[in-house]
Amino acid sequence: MKRYKILLILFALPLCIYAIWISLRHKEYRFLKERFGLIRNNPIKSTIWFHAASVGEVNAVMPLINLMKRKCPDTHVCLTTNTPTGSRIAHKTRPDNVEVFYLPFDYSFCNRLFLKRLQPVCALIMETEIWPDLYKACHNKNIPLLIINGRISERTLNVSDWIKQLYATTLSYTDGILARSDTDRTNYVALGANPEKVEVIGNLKFSQATVTSATLTEITRPFILAASTRENEELIILECFRKTLSQNKLLVIAPRHPHRTMEILNDLDKPGLNIAIRSRHDPVTEDTHVYLADTIGELGKFISEAEFVFMGGSLVPRGGQNILEVARAGKAVIFGPYMDNFKDEAQLLIDAGAAIQVSSADELLKQITFLQNNPGKLQEMASSGLQIMEQYKNMHERYLQAISERIPATRSLCYKS
Repeated sequence: MKRYKILLILFALPLCIYAIWISLRHKEYRFLKERFGLIRNNPIKSTIWFHAASVGEVNAVMPLINLMKRKCPDTHVCLTTNTPTGSRIAHKTRPDNVEVFYLPFDYSFCNRLFLKRLQPVCALIMETEIWPDLYKACHNKNIPLLIINGRISERTLNVSDWIKQLYATTLSYTDGILARSDTDRTNYVALGANPEKVEVIGNLKFSQATVTSATLTEITRPFILAASTRENEELIILECFRKTLSQNKLLVIAPRHPHRTMEILNDLDKPGLNIAIRSRHDPVTEDTHVYLADTIGELGKFISEAEFVFMGGSLVPRGGQNILEVARAGKAVIFGPYMDNFKDEAQLLIDAGAAIQVSSADELLKQITFLQNNPGKLQEMASSGLQIMEQYKNMHERYLQAISERIPATRSLCYKS
């Protein structure tokens, strides 16, 4: 912990500059004060506090929050996030009376101020957010803390010994870890978690709310979607699609980070290539080859209307992105070899015949060609994906039951059998 404290001191000035820059860039001035623990100063007793780092985690936890509010509308719920995009999605999708704040930086004075003002009855931390000082502060204040939908990547395990010891110490402050899979449970134990505290529940993202399909009036042509793409992927995907798409088809690229628009345009700067940009309200004409969907919160609409989806972050070693959203929308999905963050879910969909995994750009080209020429296969894959999602759709109910068993205080607040 001593080394960690020293690192926090060294990063104090950069973090201040970062907070100011983000506040100005997004015109989100509360980001600055809330990241230093300055949330509203009218504490409400018995707050159930969730933390979800960014957009993916916010979307994943929302069905659980909705379930809590349905079972006991008077329960006070708070959700924190790390990013302005996560905050915007949280404000947009939250139930009534759910407060949204930013999580403070992991300094003792920030955490003390935050917890004093919030006064939570428990802390429910999504996935991989392990903050040593915050966990210790909750422990010292007797605030039960659970990691929910817990996951640990192989990369996290390959750290230096002192960081492993820091993880082990931090995890000792938890009251339990509700993990996504047996692999994640094994990884938590390898990091030093008490095996008796780690329980496998499943992936909460199976319960993620279906995005209501809205007609994309801007697009009247059939299209294939490359979703959540990352650096160095767009050009590879474009070359594959240009060799396979028929004359009237369109490629829609929805990057994981919309601010990369100029970078993507530079990468795709090819003679004769006509690109329309959604953020600029460019029209999609018969001559448009690529539509760059560089907006936030609209991915579900594009997934629901695509013929099929390539999921990004998987042709390059980024760990992949959420393929369950594609299966839930009744669409076939292709992804590359790097699916570490969704390893079990990827295998589940592959085994069910709902997904195809490729190992290279050449194989991607082959599979795109195959699916283009076999609409019956697309329908078969879509149907298999929907069956899997139906099988696991009550995951949020499993989590609420497990939370109520681990934290008795929540049982009277939000769980009624």
